[in-house]
Amino acid sequence: AVLDKALIISNDDPDVLNNQSIALYLQSPLLKVDLFQQAFNKLNHIIQKEPHFPNALYNIGRLMLERHRDVSAKEFFALYLKVKPFGWYSKKASKLLGQRYLSYHSDHDCFQKVKPFCPIPLGRMNAQIRKQIKALKLDKHELPMSTVIGNYYSGNGYLLLVLEDVIELVEYNLRQNKSFQDLIFNQCQLLQRFAGSGSNETLLYKRFALTIQNKTIKKLVYYGNRLF
Repeated sequence: AVLDKALIISNDDPDVLNNQSIALYLQSPLLKVDLFQQAFNKLNHIIQKEPHFPNALYNIGRLMLERHRDVSAKEFFALYLKVKPFGWYSKKASKLLGQRYLSYHSDHDCFQKVKPFCPIPLGRMNAQIRKQIKALKLDKHELPMSTVIGNYYSGNGYLLLVLEDVIELVEYNLRQNKSFQDLIFNQCQLLQRFAGSGSNETLLYKRFALTIQNKTIKKLVYYGNRLF
């Protein structure tokens, strides 16, 4: 029963449906059957439920392009870029649309050179930091690992990991929406991007990570040298 329930959930998962549609279309030459419509229907089903799911938008554009339906393909690539303006596929979509691709390192006006501020400094604990933790009313917890000396603090949207009396990680949930432009600074090198469901994604940098939803930063995570 548990497995059946899991299958029901996964069968309606947009990532699963997206992968199924592409796998289905790629079988066309092998099966000698045109599976374009079936693949399109699966992708379109995703869009009906999640209009901003980037992978489905991009793949519909690809299908249309293969069928030489250039006008429709460009429409879907344009929708894709509105949802996901950065990344390798975004660069490819921009090229197909004849647009200039603006990377995170571009000097475009929409990016402000503002470094994300860590509300609690990383490094060795001291009297000032302990006072700050107390003022924030964070609860102290022991780590559930006997081989690691340390603890963590949580509460009020914060999570602090302290190893051997050194703050190694600070996670902070933003209480107010701050635009993507206000916190990203273009000289910072993006190491990796992790796409989530819908418009959610995580951007990994050298010393911090950002959780983004609809181009708005929802969570900041700062980590020290030993966690990198």
